[in-house]
Amino acid sequence: KDDLDDQKQGDAELYSACKYLSKQAQFKPLIAIFDRDQPSRVKDVHENNIGFKIWQNGVYSFAIPIPRHRQDRDGICIELYYKDEEIKRKDNHGRRIFLSNEFSRISGRHLESDFNTDKNKTKGEQLKIIDTDVFDKNDDNVALSKNSFADYIFQGSENFNDFDFEEFQEIFKVIDKILKYHEENSSDSSSQH
Repeated sequence: KDDLDDQKQGDAELYSACKYLSKQAQFKPLIAIFDRDQPSRVKDVHENNIGFKIWQNGVYSFAIPIPRHRQDRDGICIELYYKDEEIKRKDNHGRRIFLSNEFSRISGRHLESDFNTDKNKTKGEQLKIIDTDVFDKNDDNVALSKNSFADYIFQGSENFNDFDFEEFQEIFKVIDKILKYHEENSSDSSSQH
């Protein structure tokens, strides 16, 4: 399986964890954060009218808000909180993350450089992150994994140390809203037990 399948499996596992953990009272609020790249999952884990889903027993979930620079897009994943020029930065080995709109949907060929990927990764209108199996003319993989990308940012590695994190504030605002809701409502429920 490719990484896109792994992501779907991760969403399913997190959703199952929410269902399971909401069956018993949690010592502290538990908040599950989902990408928006699975529309059917978003319906299960997010309520637009309040901005998050209240499960039971201190379990909450939400789908990440759409960042301002992606308002014209559906199916946002967390990496798309970064701007395209940040996503496309190369590491010291010349590897980088790719966006699906950089490739031909028909052939999987990169539109500007001599790279190729599986055309199944470029299907559909949804903008996707491609972090595996992008090959140059020598059949060398030039894709950077999402994990390595995140590690470089976290460590402040060269070429990854000046990213704009402003859009991530929207995620923290939802978390803050959930914590306030939980604080206001957990005292009511604890007095009933």
